Amino acid sequence: MKSIFSVVMAMIFAHCAAFSAEGTELISNGGFQDPNLPGANNYVTTVTDWVSGHDDNLVRLETKEVDNRTAVPGPEGNQVLRMTGGWSTGVIQQSTYHPWSHSEVYRLSFNACSVRWEAPATDGVMGARLLQDDAEMTELWSAEVEMTGTHTGANEVGDWEPYQAFEFEIDPALFSGEGVSEGSDLILEVSSVNRNHWVDNVSLQAEPAAGAHNPVPAYGADNVGTPAGNQVDVNLQWNTGLDPSNPSQINPDITEHHLFMSEDQNVSEDPNLYYVDTIALGTESPEIASVTVTGLNFDGSYYWSVDEGLGYPVGSQDNIAGADWMFETLQSVPIITQQPESQVVSTGDTAAFTLTADSISQETYQWYLSADGVIDPAVDQAIGSPDTDPTLTLDNVQLSDEGYYYCEVTNDGGTVYSDTAGLAVKRIVAHWTLDTADFVNDTYLDSSGEGRDAVPYAVPAVDAFVPGADPAKTNEGLDLDENPDAAALGGTDSPAEFSDEITVSLWVKSEGVPGSWTGIVSKRQDPDWQSGSDWFWTIPPSGDYMSISSAGVGTENLSYDPPAEGEWTHLAFTANADGGKLYYNGVNVDTEPDFKINKTDAQLVIGGSILREDGTIGGAFNGVMDDLRIYNYAKDEAEIADIYYDISETPVCSNMLDLDLQFDVAGGGPEGDQPDCKIGLPDFLEFASTWLNCGLYPEDYCY
Repeated sequence: MKSIFSVVMAMIFAHCAAFSAEGTELISNGGFQDPNLPGANNYVTTVTDWVSGHDDNLVRLETKEVDNRTAVPGPEGNQVLRMTGGWSTGVIQQSTYHPWSHSEVYRLSFNACSVRWEAPATDGVMGARLLQDDAEMTELWSAEVEMTGTHTGANEVGDWEPYQAFEFEIDPALFSGEGVSEGSDLILEVSSVNRNHWVDNVSLQAEPAAGAHNPVPAYGADNVGTPAGNQVDVNLQWNTGLDPSNPSQINPDITEHHLFMSEDQNVSEDPNLYYVDTIALGTESPEIASVTVTGLNFDGSYYWSVDEGLGYPVGSQDNIAGADWMFETLQSVPIITQQPESQVVSTGDTAAFTLTADSISQETYQWYLSADGVIDPAVDQAIGSPDTDPTLTLDNVQLSDEGYYYCEVTNDGGTVYSDTAGLAVKRIVAHWTLDTADFVNDTYLDSSGEGRDAVPYAVPAVDAFVPGADPAKTNEGLDLDENPDAAALGGTDSPAEFSDEITVSLWVKSEGVPGSWTGIVSKRQDPDWQSGSDWFWTIPPSGDYMSISSAGVGTENLSYDPPAEGEWTHLAFTANADGGKLYYNGVNVDTEPDFKINKTDAQLVIGGSILREDGTIGGAFNGVMDDLRIYNYAKDEAEIADIYYDISETPVCSNMLDLDLQFDVAGGGPEGDQPDCKIGLPDFLEFASTWLNCGLYPEDYCY
């Protein structure tokens, strides 16, 4: 009999344990003595073989060789890495250039503690990950260590203590999931979260797998087995332990395999594994063993382990103990393998929701419409009757069809529910003209018909309404330079509620940067302005760029030059599942596939960067705004160009057909000597002006 949890913990995390065997050193420069920086107290962006996990992340090497750094742990002159935490996570990575294999185990160790002034903190965390060297940096394994107690003094830290050493034994059986591919190079990542930490003596080793390894089903596999009446049969397979002195061969001392299994952990509280059977080594293929276990439960969760027998009795400590693996058996209820996707369509179009499901018995599908996205069949509207067709088709979609759709899938074993998917009807959902005529009852009227009237922080003066981008077409604009309190709140609901898409378009005339943060349009408010906000469009005090950030969803920003000072500029951004795009005078100037918007109940701030806790609007835009529109879908480049052209009547050089314009060198600009986005006679004349120019030497070759 063996205990599940003692073995699992030993496999994953061994705190302050000695490594059992020498292995191949994959990371050998974790002492941070190179580069040698005596007296160092400066940030460095290059640490030999280590790279930052973030483009803007800086790390610091610190040494004990100066008086104000005597608190650095380790012997005199020791140089350690200080990883920053707090506002950003400090991350370092190193490629091992070593292909990972199920025939190895990996041992990771490092020393770490909080820096001296962080000693009282209780929220510091150190993290470690093994990644796969591919385009997605696929995660193979991760662990976090709470750093509480790693520092005993507020001002001084002695040499590394045992409780400041962390060691992990990592079984590749844990490497599972989409994109995981044996043979890919390993990358080690170490991170510091919330607080600053010192790190030293980082080591990663690879050792031959002395015990049974490479289990099938893989660790954590679900829906495993084949039905056998009201029970499940599962075929188990594994590789025989390797010879430590000759890792390319199996251990010749292994004579048999001892299989242990737990009871179904979903119905039993017994944490032990019990002996099941002894399996002899195969004569033709001794490196692989397999056995079929029968009589398992549907919806079961089982641990199993294989000891490699060396001729000693079952359960003897002299055999080679195996790690614990886990799988879940076939589910009796349906398993949804593909979720329905949100639909954004025009009025009158057809929308279709579908899903796929695996089921051991005939399943039926019942679709529902939810107004709030909460799955509650007792309240939500059923669409049609249960059917064996998993697809819901809606013809002639109208605004009344908007909402969240989900499916109830039922078979003989029970019922499961799909995720919700939104249905949105394409349209403009807010339009503030910012004209005098549309300022009624102290509110900026929403002319879209959606009822999103905006309320200014303070009623603007009459002269706050000034000539707009084109007075003949857009009438007035709102001067926030002279009237910063005219910035307004446009409501808490999300324009992207059902679509997860958005377009924001407006005209601005900037009066420069006032030396502080300013906002254009944002959906952000205190106190939870990071995770509780949708997006914020701001210009920093330096005034050298503008950016649109998505708070709380960990995405990349959109950014470009700030709007030109003293002239009308059209700005727009879009976001959908493909990312975000930023437009400047109708031209796409930044595209970021990883840009996403959040959806919260934060206030929409017109002409500012944030709604503060005291009710004031922070970061009012320093200039004039006009014709602000929001759509519930991402307009394409041609549609954005149309909005700009309708007002400016200026063509847009977007080159949406991706034509070859390398010879476009003239025809544009005040002097006609700038590109004009077309190849014509001015470009030919420029080319002809240098006809027969020759730089060959000797010159005779030119004639």
